[in-house]
Amino acid sequence: MPDEPSAPPPDPYEYGFDVAQRRRQPLPEMPEEPRRRFGGISRDTWKWTLGALAVLTTIAITRGVQATREGSLKPNCGRFQVKVAEHSVVSRGGQLLRWSATSAPGVRYVVAVNATSVTLEGTVATAVPAVGAAGQASRLETMGRGCLGRGSFGVLLPPGTYPVTLFRVDGSAVRPVASTTVKVTP
Repeated sequence: MPDEPSAPPPDPYEYGFDVAQRRRQPLPEMPEEPRRRFGGISRDTWKWTLGALAVLTTIAITRGVQATREGSLKPNCGRFQVKVAEHSVVSRGGQLLRWSATSAPGVRYVVAVNATSVTLEGTVATAVPAVGAAGQASRLETMGRGCLGRGSFGVLLPPGTYPVTLFRVDGSAVRPVASTTVKVTP
């Protein structure tokens, strides 16, 4: 058998030209996707749902941070002050009355609503009511180096306008040093 001459190697340019000249065949129809377990929720729907959840979570966190800082005093070590973030709160509602107070570091204090004075038993303060039979007081606290204290009350008072007072505690002596008012609505 005589040796046949070998064919020359294919020209890559000619091959590319042949491929480009071929007619494109339409793709066969794809079958429908089977129903999914979760009612046919597509990937795009999940993406939009998770995106909306992320946006709502960010908004909620931002509003929470703003609410704790809203109505807050700026630290002032040379002055006794008390301020409430809300000037009106609902009686026995879910809304908290947020307060902030300033004084020198190391000062022991109590913030009270509707109180002419407070009595202390350890770190527990009890308000002596100014109006009616009810008053509320924070625990005995000590002002930190930042000269700014914050806290909140769940308001348990009947509707009316009440004083919010910062009391300074020196040993067993308790005296009011700053005050503001809050309106409690039904």
